[in-house]
Amino acid sequence: IINMAKQWYQRRVRGEESVGITFEQFMTFNHFLDHLDDVEILVSVYFAAGMKFNKASLKKVAHVVADVELDPHIIDVVFTIFDDNGDELLSSREFISVLKERAHRGLEKPSDTGFVRLITALGACVKSYIKGEEL
Repeated sequence: IINMAKQWYQRRVRGEESVGITFEQFMTFNHFLDHLDDVEILVSVYFAAGMKFNKASLKKVAHVVADVELDPHIIDVVFTIFDDNGDELLSSREFISVLKERAHRGLEKPSDTGFVRLITALGACVKSYIKGEEL
């Protein structure tokens, strides 16, 4: 996070305009993330072949695996977020592991909001009311 803040500050000092992400860009990247298991396999092939995973590689993987064209701005954002050491290359640790964690966050165990307990309690109250019992 500190590196991201430094990069953001350096861009602001240089006077670069801050560019947001459009909904279409977000949806395209989200479609790419739907194929994360396939992306992981292809990235591991890159590393097994001794190739570096750079911005052009990410664009090619997105096209091959998910049949999407990632916008250069989205690719820059991904590298800004996930390139921990600033070498303009992504490692599996930097990229895939973090995205897989994000994909499974909150879904590993059911969350109890209390809604089911509330409905169960209301059902018990109605049942006892119908039977004429006191609580």
